[in-house]
Amino acid sequence: MPFLLVLLLVSVITALAYLCYIIHKKAINPKEIRIYNLQDAKNLLTLPTSSGPQRYLAKMA
Repeated sequence: MPFLLVLLLVSVITALAYLCYIIHKKAINPKEIRIYNLQDAKNLLTLPTSSGPQRYLAKMA
């Protein structure tokens, strides 16, 4: 039982760390994130291309 709790905790921390990494790499202000549907979530979680954060923020505007 303790092993499952540790595994769950590690999984949650890993998911949060990945989300923070993506937000950092895309240079997105976390206060500007709006997720209205599943496609918005997929776009947020994909790694950025070489186009930079301006392209992502231009789509959001």
